[in-house]
Parts: sequence; structure tokens; C-alpha cells
Amino acid sequence: MLVVDDEPEIADLMRAMLESAGYEVATAESGAVALELLEAARFDVIVSDLRMPDMDGAQLWREIRDRQPGLARRMLFVTGDTLSPSARSFLDQAGCGSLDKPFSQDELLARMQAEGRNLGVWAQGEIAALVRDHDPVLIPVATYERWFVEKL
Repeated sequence: MLVVDDEPEIADLMRAMLESAGYEVATAESGAVALELLEAARFDVIVSDLRMPDMDGAQLWREIRDRQPGLARRMLFVTGDTLSPSARSFLDQAGCGSLDKPFSQDELLARMQAEGRNLGVWAQGEIAALVRDHDPVLIPVATYERWFVEKL
């Protein structure tokens, strides 16, 4: 997962929130840095601030849509500006989810779990719970985690 926010404190906070739930997270301080990271690594989901200097979240989304259309559908935007007509219009056009600032860890994790299930993205703890709750045969969780990730 990639978190993009021009405010390092917010990016670090989101990273800590998501990592505590088992997600692997990288951060980028701008849209340009995010695009560089996308050239070097694969990400399942991007969580991005909508309002950033130089390249805002909408511009980042358009760049990703042109380069990796599937990934553009797997973006979640965090913003304090969802009520402005331009922000609402963009979010409606992009078809991406949004989360209003300020948000709690529970709100972020709930949104990621909801989005993740739609996208096939699972935290390690969720995989363990899925195996534990749905498989009567006791097989090490790591075995199922590898199998489940390979199937995605």
C-alpha cells in the first residue's frame, strides 16, 4: 500500500495506523515521488491526500489512470475538502472512495477493510481470521497466507 501526503506527520500517522493492522505501507511526500515509487515497486492500493501542492490528488489520479488504469480504481482519498464542488465533482468522476479529515484509526481501518474486500487486499491478520474461522483443519496460517496471496 502507498500513502501519499505532503504533510509528513499525517503520512507517518496513517502509516502507523495501517501497519498496526498488518498492512505493508510505503509513504511518498508528493505526487511526483509517488509516481517514482510506482515505477520501482508494485502497490495494491494508494491512499492519497486530495489537496497537495504541485501535483494534487486529482492530478496524481489522472497520471496513474494513464499509466496503470487498474490501480487508479484502487485509490482512496483523504481530504478535509470533500464538500467543495470541485472536490466532489472529481471524486464522483474518479469513482474512488474518500475519507474526511480528521479521521480516527478505526475509521481508516474500517474504510480500508471495506475497500480491501472489494479489491482483494487483505491484512495479514484478516487472512489469519479467515482461515481460523472457516477451515476446520488446523494447518499453519503462514501456509494459507502464502496460498491466499498467490491466488490474488
